[in-house]
Formats: sequence, C-alpha cells, structure tokens
Amino acid sequence: MTSIVDVESRAGEKADRRALIIASAAFMALLVLAISWPDPVVWLNSVTFKTALAVDDESFLGREAPSWDVAYWAIAGLVLLRMLEGRRESLREGGVELRTFATNLPGNARALMREIGAIRITVASILLALVVGLTWFFLDAPVVAACETVVSPVARSFVRWLNRLGGGMNPPMIMIFYLVAGMLFRRPVWIQWALAMVATGLSGGVLIHVLKILVGRSRPELWLGAFHHVGPSSSSFPSGHTMGAFAIGAVLFFGSKSWPFRIAALLLAGSVASSRVVAFRHWPSDVVASALLGMLLGWFFLRAGRSEQRAGGRGPTVNERSWIESDRRSSFNRKSQS
Repeated sequence: MTSIVDVESRAGEKADRRALIIASAAFMALLVLAISWPDPVVWLNSVTFKTALAVDDESFLGREAPSWDVAYWAIAGLVLLRMLEGRRESLREGGVELRTFATNLPGNARALMREIGAIRITVASILLALVVGLTWFFLDAPVVAACETVVSPVARSFVRWLNRLGGGMNPPMIMIFYLVAGMLFRRPVWIQWALAMVATGLSGGVLIHVLKILVGRSRPELWLGAFHHVGPSSSSFPSGHTMGAFAIGAVLFFGSKSWPFRIAALLLAGSVASSRVVAFRHWPSDVVASALLGMLLGWFFLRAGRSEQRAGGRGPTVNERSWIESDRRSSFNRKSQS
C-alpha cells in the first residue's frame, strides 16, 4: 500500500524535475541571447525606431558597450530571482554542500597529485609537447592557408557566434548555472562539476597567460616573421578561448554518463577551438595545446572533486541520496504541521 510519504515524495520529485527543465530552458535562452547580444536590439531598432545607436551587430556582451549590457543583466537577474522563488532551504543546504566540496578540493588535489606521481606527470608533459610540436611542424601553415579559401559571409557569421560562445562572460555563465542549479535543485554532482570547471578554468587560465608572456608568438592575422616577439594581448600561444571551452567540455565529457551528451560537449568545445583557427586568431598548434591541457586539467579536478573522503580524513561528504531524503522528510513534516 502506497504511503502518504511516498506520494508526497513522488509529487515533489516531479515538481522539482519540471522546475529544473524550465530553468534549463530559460538558461539556454539566456545563453543564446548573450551570444547574439545586442543583435536583437539592433534588429528591433532597424525595423521600428531607426535611430542612431551606440552599438551595432559587432558589439560583444561585456566588451564594447557596458551601458547597454545593463538590460541583458536585468533580464538574467529576473530569471535568477524566479529560480530562487520558494527554494531558500535548498539554497542553504546547497551552500553547506558547496562549502564541503570546496574545502575538500585542495587536499584531494594534492593527494591525487601524489597518487599520479612525478613520473606520470613528466611523461604526460612530454607527450603533450610532442603532439603540439608535430602539429606546429606539419599542420600550422597548411591549415591556416586552407582557411583562407573557405572565408565567406556565412562562415564569418557562424565563426563569430562560436568565438563569442568561448569568450567573454559565456563560459563563466555556464559554470554559474551548474553551480546555482545544483544548489537549488539538489544536484550535488552539478556542484562538483561547477567547481571542477572553475578550478580548470582558473588554473589553465593562469598557465596560459604565463605561456603567452614567455612564448610571445604572433597571431596568424598579425604574422610579422618567425622571430618577432609580441606582447601578451597579441600573443597566439596558447588559446584562452579554447581553454575556456574545454574547461567546461572536459568536465562534462568525463563527468556525464550519457554518451550523446558527452560527445555533444566535446564537439561544441572543439567547434570553438576550430573557430579560433578559421578566424585567424590562432594557429592549430595553439588550440591543440589548450585543448589537451584543458582535457587533462578537467579530468584531474573532476576526479579530485569526486573523492568520498574529506580532506584531512574527517569523514565522508554528504551524498546526494541523504540530501534528497532529508529534504523529503523536512518537506513532509512542514506540510503535516500546516
């Protein structure tokens, strides 16, 4: 015989699943709007008011026209407020889970480094350098030359969208969504993914910036000769956009159990990397180096975040089942008391 608790639990699960689907759809709409911003505003003005604007279809969210970006962030804020409605307790419990994972991550990462060992790290570094070197020697010039033959208005527009997806605020927005949704909808694994994405993006970003300064390789569009050294802002090696894309794609690839989702994540990250070559912003070896580095760091931080023990041996973390069951009981008690 089905108990009232089971009925209430199933109803709560369905409501949560429906709310999560709606939130995910809203976020996808926000992401598309961010990539195209402020194109909708420019288009609406072109068919209605026809006035002079301080932005055009080349403007980029968070870059050229911050005053216009306020409208976008207001829309994003409204979506966030709607997600938060009625989920204060979930947010509080999610904060506890986030603190646990974040506190454990540094200790788990150090333990995993010791487990992997210096020999494996050295071998992996040599193999990475070998692959990048072979790409530089055999593919850089031919691939960039081939890209010159496929430039068209349609290709240029598509590449511009992919470049936007991998740059600006879009990678951080994806990380924030997994973090917030994981807290609000009781998905601890999403919180782990978000932390792994952030750790991969930050560590990879620092390493890439250092390499840009040290290498100083000029971009294909600024090629000034083999021995010309450029500053960090114009340095081609490695690719920051590619690292941002693979910080997300690698974690989703290694973290998800769904092969279609894993392949889609990897293809999307690879598309961002390819767009940087087609846009003549990077050489193939630049994006190969960033992609491989992103995959390695993504795997590393995801595995470190999955540790079942707290850093320092203080016992197991809160798992997803106990979190959900605790919420079911508290929800049922609140309804019974009312």
